[in-house]
Amino acid sequence: MLSKANPTVIGAFVIGAIILALSGLLVFGSGSLFKKTNTFVAFFPGAVDGLDIGAPVSFRGVRVGSVRDISLVVNTTNMETYVKVLLAIEQSKAERFGKGIQSGDMYSKLQKSGLKAQLQMQSIVTGRLFVALDLFPNIPESLRGLDARYTELPVAPTDMEELRKTLSQVIDKFQKIPFDKIVNNLDQTLDGINKLVNNENLAESLRGMNSTVKHLDTLVTGLNETVPSIAANIDASTSETRKLLLIVNSEIRPLIANLKKTSDAANASFVQIEKTLSFSEGVPANIAKSLINTSDTAQKTLDQAVHTLGAVEKMSSPDSKVQVEMVETLKELQAAARALRSLSETLDRNPEALLRGKGATKGN
Repeated sequence: MLSKANPTVIGAFVIGAIILALSGLLVFGSGSLFKKTNTFVAFFPGAVDGLDIGAPVSFRGVRVGSVRDISLVVNTTNMETYVKVLLAIEQSKAERFGKGIQSGDMYSKLQKSGLKAQLQMQSIVTGRLFVALDLFPNIPESLRGLDARYTELPVAPTDMEELRKTLSQVIDKFQKIPFDKIVNNLDQTLDGINKLVNNENLAESLRGMNSTVKHLDTLVTGLNETVPSIAANIDASTSETRKLLLIVNSEIRPLIANLKKTSDAANASFVQIEKTLSFSEGVPANIAKSLINTSDTAQKTLDQAVHTLGAVEKMSSPDSKVQVEMVETLKELQAAARALRSLSETLDRNPEALLRGKGATKGN
């Protein structure tokens, strides 16, 4: 006979099944099976050691997804290799960046602002990596275009890659330095210095320089003793020269004043002569007429003098000294008057004689 089933065992089994079902719902409900995600792809050119499937994807410290797949791809065009990483971004997380904006549109707008994926260290102890999303507007965008099924996110180099790149550039520049040439030039320079130091002529030159320095020292000492006396003599000579200049100045000033008066008188005479000889104020004929008038005036003066002499003659004897002197004076005046008249008549006939002279006029 079959034994009767134990109701307690059956009840426990049913309760355990219900609990297991509820636990499964809770587990699968909190997992990615029931979450809506957008898949993006990123191509990393370097090594991704420490990055595993399921690693977090965060945006500025906020987890927005996880790594879905990691694979290796080769660009057959240039034979470059990349690590292809699929990123599953939760739509619910993405919508928090901009409400009312679709997840794909939001990431497209962020990508235009410089959104890029970068590998960062999750734990220094374990060396595990995660994918960090952030805005890098200063880093040029570079898309590989190796998988058109997914929206590609450009990548930003890691800090280690930047350091490695900088070190590589430094090493390249360091390797280009011509150390052999520098060492050779340094060796030649040291050899030249050695020859110069051990040269006998250098020792002689140094001894000669020492002697020259001693002579210069003696010369400077002599100058120090002589210069004060020379300076005193110069001061005395300067004082005497100053006194002499004062004396000469006192004597020269009256002479300069007299010379100035004489010069002024001469200038006045020259001006009068220039006016007399200038053709702008009259022709030489007018000058001759003026001289004739002057001669007539002188003749009248002589006639008056003769008349006066007649009156005096009545009062004095013929042998009177005064009368004799007056007669001689009158004769000289008459001779001067005749000469003056002759000159005026000559100028009246030949005005050019005043400029060229009497001899030049006869020659013409």
